Amino acid sequence: RLASAGCDASSASAANLVQPQIRHTCIGKSDTQKCVVECNVGYTIVGTASVYTCTNGALVGSGLPNCIANPCNYSAPNGIGITSNCAGVSTDSNCTATCGMGYSYANGSGPQIFSCGALGTFSGTNPSCVASACDALVLDAQYRTAACTGKVTSQSCLVDCSVGWSLTGSPAPFECKASSKFAALSSFPTCQPKTCTENIPADAELNTAACRSITTLQNCTATCANGYDGMPETYTCLTSGALQGTRPNCTAQVCPNSIPSIQGVTNNCNGVKFGGSC
Repeated sequence: RLASAGCDASSASAANLVQPQIRHTCIGKSDTQKCVVECNVGYTIVGTASVYTCTNGALVGSGLPNCIANPCNYSAPNGIGITSNCAGVSTDSNCTATCGMGYSYANGSGPQIFSCGALGTFSGTNPSCVASACDALVLDAQYRTAACTGKVTSQSCLVDCSVGWSLTGSPAPFECKASSKFAALSSFPTCQPKTCTENIPADAELNTAACRSITTLQNCTATCANGYDGMPETYTCLTSGALQGTRPNCTAQVCPNSIPSIQGVTNNCNGVKFGGSC
């Protein structure tokens, strides 16, 4: 009588038992011996394990158990600027770690593959990410933004008042966002323009009343005073607190000789200009 064939690795393969989620005790079984087919480490069985029988070199059973891969919860990709699609990834599956928005790869680095192992732990190497520089912060002239120059993603800076303005309250914090744009973290600072007090023309032939109360970056018009002719000129209040502009060219007007003519009396008042005497 010939001995019946036992079951080996080829028998397990033919029975579809060679899968990562499956473990069994079927290799090396003799004819008519039974073996257990269950879920491998890293998988959770739904229901019960299956029993197979070695029959003339073939493994015969009721079907594979239902095995659900367990999610990995440890050693996921992490670090400054790193993002990934590893959430919910389970045993024997892979995911990719990359540099997120607002970051770029350091020289020699790039996306990295992480694998979820049977013990619930990811294995892989984090990419090396470098924070990107923010675009220049451009605000109105009264705000001083010098402290924000050169900031990179997630860094912050303070904005206060430019020269020519006085600060009421506190500077405002800004943060460099992943979009490469700055965002205010509170209300803008309150900056009051200063009044110009220097280089205000005081010549008698000028009328500069409009220039005596203007503030930083405002303009005013200086004209010729009564009794003088000339074109008006514009002055600007600089951040230094001084007026800047071209002085009007004013010429004294000629006064009419309105002295009554009296017999025997003469005068030299013809052609006398405003402010002169005769």
